Amino acid sequence: MAFGNIAPTATGRQFKVTNELRRFESHQPPLPEVLRMVVPKALIFITELVNNRLGRHDTELDPHEMDASAVMPMASWVLAELIRFCSPNTNRDVATASIQELTAKIVPFFEVIEGRTYIHNGHELKAEEVALLLLYHAYPGRVAYDELVKAVKRHGIAQSSAYAGISKLKNFVDANDDGWVLRGGGRQKAEVLLAELKSKTTTTSQSE
Repeated sequence: MAFGNIAPTATGRQFKVTNELRRFESHQPPLPEVLRMVVPKALIFITELVNNRLGRHDTELDPHEMDASAVMPMASWVLAELIRFCSPNTNRDVATASIQELTAKIVPFFEVIEGRTYIHNGHELKAEEVALLLLYHAYPGRVAYDELVKAVKRHGIAQSSAYAGISKLKNFVDANDDGWVLRGGGRQKAEVLLAELKSKTTTTSQSE
């Protein structure tokens, strides 16, 4: 699709994301509404929320988790909308499958009740996986070893299995007297697992 020439973006200190996105509104010749208004406004919302809330809280309540719950679905929606807009020139089945995966309802994987963290369907995971995700959720904070064992056991896992599973993570954590915290490799391992769980959740929701 040809939409005419778009002037080069600003560079260095002159570059402002919101300014560049707003240029689409007055582009000549006029762009389709999806590119002129809808997607830019969504991206401006994401940019403003991410940039302007970091470190500047208006109350003592940390908004990061709340903001992430708004930004992540919005970012997925933007990608899905762009795929939909471009789909006439692509494989329709592939485009449809991509849109469904991007916009599928995301089930929260973590629940915190009075300081106790639970993992969605944690009873179906191995002890090692439960411990890994609990440490990932707590990052960058540390979790005391005894508390980690108790947290794993709360997911219906026997104490002996909890100890065995946690011991498999020793090469992925930094441990001191205050507890365990995941290192980079551990966080990557957890993110791969979360992606697999998300994929399974998406497949299940689509089949229903």
